[in-house]
Amino acid sequence: MCIRDRCGADQIAIQRYMSTPSLESSQRTALVGGLLNAGMSVLLGFLGIGLFAYYHSPGHSDPYCLRPDRSEIHDCHKVVDSADQMLPYFFVSEFEGTGLPGAIVAAILGCTMSVYSSGLNAATTCTVVDILQNECGRLSKGDHGSGKDGHDSGKDGHDSGKDGHDSGKDGHDSGKDQIMSASRKVTGIFGILTMAVAVASTVVGRGLVELCVAALGLTGGPVLGTFMLGMLTTKTSGPAAEAGLAAGLVAMVYFAVGQGMCSDGDCSGFMVLGNMNEFMYCPVLTAITTAVGYGTSCCLRADHVPANLDDLTVWTKRPRTKLGNGSYLLAEEQELDADMMDPQQSNPSAES
Repeated sequence: MCIRDRCGADQIAIQRYMSTPSLESSQRTALVGGLLNAGMSVLLGFLGIGLFAYYHSPGHSDPYCLRPDRSEIHDCHKVVDSADQMLPYFFVSEFEGTGLPGAIVAAILGCTMSVYSSGLNAATTCTVVDILQNECGRLSKGDHGSGKDGHDSGKDGHDSGKDGHDSGKDGHDSGKDQIMSASRKVTGIFGILTMAVAVASTVVGRGLVELCVAALGLTGGPVLGTFMLGMLTTKTSGPAAEAGLAAGLVAMVYFAVGQGMCSDGDCSGFMVLGNMNEFMYCPVLTAITTAVGYGTSCCLRADHVPANLDDLTVWTKRPRTKLGNGSYLLAEEQELDADMMDPQQSNPSAES
């Protein structure tokens, strides 16, 4: 479920799919990305198992001072302070003088910069385009705007038309400058917030992997549930999807509070579910969002659902035929083309 969220509902992945030239290319990108993510998760799991087995084999001591049953070893000199430091410590201590530790640090830094830049770009795009530009109307869309009127009014004279066209070009450039300026400011704000979260994560007493999985599950679960409502159901309307998303966000806040309060697993009463495993956040929040959204849609009138759902759900997909150039042709379009090519219809004298 976590892999499905990252490859199917994550803004970074969606932007990549939208930049592909065809439907087939986006489907292939999603499939390859899902397989690579799943394979990488398996490899990282075996990497952790290998490190654990290595340091608990005869002749080695655990630098984290933990026994195989995860209980702490007393009278032990702890070399690392968290499990996040185990892999760097392994390369530094076991491959000293080989240059491999430097290569590992460079690889980690390069991977972090790649993921970090993609995340900042996705967050900035959502904020600037969806919120500031489309919802709030604070930014120009970068079109020719008032210059279009000047161009139209200049049809009577070449000089005035040229002036109107130049004015439209200036308006277009001004809109682009506004968007670029806002994007830089929003990117800087998100960068500062991300660094603050990174610094705060070092004092919460939780591993980096646990925090990342928890953050992805908490934020991605409600979004994935909303996507599944749109793809898998034909009854869900806009208000029902919003109700499901709201329920998912409320549950997200509940689990987020539990993540901070129940780090030692000693929560009870109302917060008894707060110490749930981090990997369960995404499937649980997805299920809550989907169930509430679908239940709400069953209680609403049918007129809240769009009348035309062609190609919007898995149940209303129209059959397509793949063409030689990689594009697809709808079945009704193919029948129409066949009728147009029918000699009985294209040539009135064919029967005689």
